[in-house]
Amino acid sequence: EEEYAKSKFKILFVGKECNGWVGYVSDNVEECMKHYDNFKLSKNGNRTVFWQYVYWVNSLLNPEQGEGNNFLWTNISKFCTLDGEGLEWTVHNETVKHFNCLIDEVKITNPDIVLFFSGPYYDDKMKVQFDGEISFNKGFDDIPQRELARVEHSVLARHSYRVYHPSSLQR
Repeated sequence: EEEYAKSKFKILFVGKECNGWVGYVSDNVEECMKHYDNFKLSKNGNRTVFWQYVYWVNSLLNPEQGEGNNFLWTNISKFCTLDGEGLEWTVHNETVKHFNCLIDEVKITNPDIVLFFSGPYYDDKMKVQFDGEISFNKGFDDIPQRELARVEHSVLARHSYRVYHPSSLQR
């Protein structure tokens, strides 16, 4: 989106996995693209806790943009089971061997900030996708690394962090 390119801070939000697709399953690419377009980055009224946090963080960092399409979103795991559950570890690894695009998404979009809303339980899934060369380091002295980690890799923005998923933060 042009709004993303013009943002003060280009932000890439990275969730855990797709968690189903609003009850939608199809192998027709055109149908999937239309369904995604109609989703409108959750502006269609389906504002889950994840999307509430995405818009809130974006409004803090890019207050002049309002609720425009000036951020990007993706997931660590691109696939889930038909019932919306995450993939088992072995299935995730096999999937990544044949379809590993997260690192390329970061390279292509060149964000200023990357926020992984995944918590520490997805660190191993991230390591597989970043060829094991990703590191999770303490971000701030007064916050445990498990809760907030600086994520470092040669393709990631200087400001890349991993925090818990917003649904966990609310608990």
